[in-house]
Amino acid sequence: MTEESASTAHDDSKDKKTRGMSMEQRIEKIHTAFTNGKLPTILPHLEPVGYTAEKLDGNLAKVETLLQLNQQQQKEQSEQYAGTDSFNKKRGEIHDQYMKHRGLLKIYFEDNLQVFVQLGLNARVKKAYGDWLNIVLSFYTQLKNTPALLEEIPNAGVPATEVDAALAAVAALRALKEGQKKEVSEAQAATEARDKLFDELDPEYRKFIKYAKILLKDDQSLEALGIVVKR
Repeated sequence: MTEESASTAHDDSKDKKTRGMSMEQRIEKIHTAFTNGKLPTILPHLEPVGYTAEKLDGNLAKVETLLQLNQQQQKEQSEQYAGTDSFNKKRGEIHDQYMKHRGLLKIYFEDNLQVFVQLGLNARVKKAYGDWLNIVLSFYTQLKNTPALLEEIPNAGVPATEVDAALAAVAALRALKEGQKKEVSEAQAATEARDKLFDELDPEYRKFIKYAKILLKDDQSLEALGIVVKR
């Protein structure tokens, strides 16, 4: 096996070990290694290659920042999920009400082509939010702005008050959508900030571990760095 292929195999093995770990677990491994690297049984072996107590303290300060960024990312992501759930629930409620009203009016106005076209009763209801919003908003706006229809639709089982309620619900949904976009943006920014610092620390951690494995080969103190030593 060439040096290059050996290195590739090692990297693949490394990736397999960390692939199933959560970000919290990865950060904890780094924190443990840099903290215990200052132990008197370990530090003297690593100082010749530049790992002084001061350098390890500097790395630990970055780990503390990383922990804070990870907590912020979790908070922002939680708020994003909550915003998405609220939006989906509200949209589902509006959709169910709209389909009920639409179904009743399709029957009531089945012989009135003009109203059919005006209310979009012959249009396909699309799933994409923008398309869906347009047809629902147009439906209720046409009813609201056509007094003759507003007066007649109670005969079809659609109270005029429900038209006003539906328009208010759509307005609230649009506000939720804007809030959802904001939460998504904040969650993405928090993730990027966390990942950027992690990508800076992780190679330093791996380099530190490689040195430790050589300089403390088979020494039981390696266990304090999170390295399993065969007995």
